Amino acid sequence: MSVKVLVTRHLKNERKEEAVAIVREIRSTATLRPGHIFGETLYSEDNPNKVVVLSHWVDRKQWESWLADPARQELERRLADCLQEPEHVEVFQIGEKLPEWVHMA
Repeated sequence: MSVKVLVTRHLKNERKEEAVAIVREIRSTATLRPGHIFGETLYSEDNPNKVVVLSHWVDRKQWESWLADPARQELERRLADCLQEPEHVEVFQIGEKLPEWVHMA
C-alpha cells in the first residue's frame, strides 16, 4: 500500500539559505530512488522558518530504504546543524487498511 511521508523542519534563521539548499538536494536525490512517486516542498506563509516536505512512495518499505540510505543520512547530518530542533517525520497510508480476511479470498 502506498504511503505519503510528511517531514517537518524548523530552520534556524541564520542558516536558512544553507538549509533550503540541503533540503532541495535531499528531494532531488530522493527522486532517483526506487519507489519514489513524487514529492513537494511547502514553505509556511505563517512561519518563514518552517518547511514541510511531502513525498509519495510505492510502499513503506521503499520509504524506509531511502531513510536508511547512507547518502540521505549524510545530507541529514549536514542539515541537522541548520535546524532549530530535530525534524519530525510522519508516515500516512493511502486509503484504509483492508482487513486480513479480504486477502484470504
